[in-house]
Amino acid sequence: MQTQSKAENRVSLLGGVRRRFLGLSVAEASFAKRGFIASDEESRQRLEQIGVTFLTGYHAALEETSFNSLANRLTSVETDLQGFAFEGTAMGLALLDCLTPWRKDRWRTFTECIGKPHIYMMHVGLGWALARFRRSVTPHLARLDPLLGWLAIDGYGQYKTWMGKDQQPGPSRSEDGNNWANFIEAVRSRKQSDLNAPIEEGFRSTVLVHLANISYRLGRTLEFDAENLKCKGDPEATAMFTRQYRAPFVVPEKV
Repeated sequence: MQTQSKAENRVSLLGGVRRRFLGLSVAEASFAKRGFIASDEESRQRLEQIGVTFLTGYHAALEETSFNSLANRLTSVETDLQGFAFEGTAMGLALLDCLTPWRKDRWRTFTECIGKPHIYMMHVGLGWALARFRRSVTPHLARLDPLLGWLAIDGYGQYKTWMGKDQQPGPSRSEDGNNWANFIEAVRSRKQSDLNAPIEEGFRSTVLVHLANISYRLGRTLEFDAENLKCKGDPEATAMFTRQYRAPFVVPEKV
């Protein structure tokens, strides 16, 4: 019994050390920390709950050294939120795999044995870990399921286009690496050709997200004028594409 107690203490100590050095503050999941604006209080609370659930799974992966005890903690999460807990766990296990060259099978073993009901989220969580360490995604893709592997490459440099009503494949490009780092490198070099993807591509993709968000917040359909970058007959919606900037960090109306 004394030997078992000592073993349990060692496990607890190991989990505590992992949590201390790799843990994330729950505040990271708050709208206040992220600078997000919620359309209503209920939506804010729900989205923050999802973020906290992700961190719950992440921290469980750091603290537990037994897959059984880890699974017990995950299944205690509300059913409709469990997928986010598994996503966080996937990130935690993948981070540990990256940090411990003597054991690099945590993510794969857990995914195959316990994580199958949340197989998509397990791959997304793997992608978070790779992006956090800025690891090349290429070696991992070769070992992942050819259909599910793409879920792990969020944040890496690639784009594809489909043209016309028949959606024929258009220009595309794929680069390994971190998009944020690539953007900074291009700013420093002043060479547009160094970008993984044209900056206009990111701009147009972002506009679609803004349109959906503005439409949701206003509760009405928008008719967007892509040439003039305005919502037709809706100055209130158009004004929501920007905000009051803090001087001297002001973006001029014409760039």
